[in-house]
Amino acid sequence: MNKILKSIGGDKLSKELQSQLFNKLADLLTIGFSLNQGLKFIGQTYPGLTKTTQQIILGLKRGESFSQACTELVTSEVVDQLKIAEQHGQLHTTLEQLARFNFQRSEQRKKIRALLVYPLMLIVILAVLLALIHNILLPQLADLNGMSVRPNNQARPLALIGIALGFIIFIGLILKKMPTVKRYSILIRIPLIGKLVKQYVNYYLATNLAVLLENGLTSKDILTVISQFNPNSLIYELGSEVAYHLQNGDSYRVSLFRHSLIDSELISLLDSGETITEMAKLMTAYSQLVFNNLIRDSNKLISLIQPTVFIVIGLVVTIAYLQILMPIYQSIRGALLMKISGKRKAFTLIEMTIVLFVISLLILIIIPNLTKQRKNAETIHAGAMTSIVQSQIDAYLNVHPSDLNVTYEELQAEGYLTKKQVQKAKSEKIRITNNEAN
Repeated sequence: MNKILKSIGGDKLSKELQSQLFNKLADLLTIGFSLNQGLKFIGQTYPGLTKTTQQIILGLKRGESFSQACTELVTSEVVDQLKIAEQHGQLHTTLEQLARFNFQRSEQRKKIRALLVYPLMLIVILAVLLALIHNILLPQLADLNGMSVRPNNQARPLALIGIALGFIIFIGLILKKMPTVKRYSILIRIPLIGKLVKQYVNYYLATNLAVLLENGLTSKDILTVISQFNPNSLIYELGSEVAYHLQNGDSYRVSLFRHSLIDSELISLLDSGETITEMAKLMTAYSQLVFNNLIRDSNKLISLIQPTVFIVIGLVVTIAYLQILMPIYQSIRGALLMKISGKRKAFTLIEMTIVLFVISLLILIIIPNLTKQRKNAETIHAGAMTSIVQSQIDAYLNVHPSDLNVTYEELQAEGYLTKKQVQKAKSEKIRITNNEAN
């Protein structure tokens, strides 16, 4: 599986290691280290980056630029950003931006892994339970009723999972072989992640344009610089299309509006008529705004992962219950009919034990999670209540700055907190000490 995933995404340096490398290198360049000195220092002091820095240093010794030496380690988009930066004396600034972006992505991946640990454990337990139900319990119950369990039904879920995984891998391989602009144009149409992809594209373009504009380059100069980049990169393909339309007499605004990838705000900035210096400042501010929106929306999407997984688990639990209870109902119905006809056939002790065992495990799966969610809700509510009390203390002190020991009674008497809020805060043991709620 790892080999297949590498064939889709490439054997690149992880986002976490990229963040560490770029951040440390930017700091060293800022305090006066040369590029070679910085790489050697990082390789000697940070063992996890030793092989990476050695690979880059070997590339520099062969006469390659820093961006060329990083070609095998990062994506083509990052290579282009590094190329722009080193050509225009902005390497340390771009390294800091890349380090910040990769750090955020690394933290989000850690957050996703942490959110998925508990649900994945539940899924494994449920898979074992379903296997036990299919292979032990259902045959026993079917035997009681004189029925047979079709073996083909047991392999059907595994076959469906295999087909789904194969389809995802197949789509990934197709997308990888597509031209970059076309690939991104498809990705932005995918629900949920499409908005994030578009934000990333605009952040990437705005960041590169800001660096070029800061160095006084005109639109013609920018297109000349872009034409030297990797032909498979996003910025090269977009630049080539703009250059083609300009040669045919169209404006760059017309050519950019043809792409659903590019936000109208970015096009408006390019068409604002400001001086290059002012446009560089606006582009930097815009890239920062898009970056903040990207991180915020990514976190919102991540927060939906665990509830979605638990909904799926809940459906599986429901199906598991139905698989157990329906045969039991049929068995009881059959037993009653046999009793009426004088031929009674009851459950064995082993069968009843298996049923009770499965139901107990399902309960053990659900109850701890409900308890955990309740504790989390109580913690969040207590933190929110503390913030409310503190904000009202601050508001009270704006009017009564000489009061060195604000109390709940004073806040209630002045109307800053209601009686119910005071009672809730006290029940949650929120104290006011030296005008601080804790």
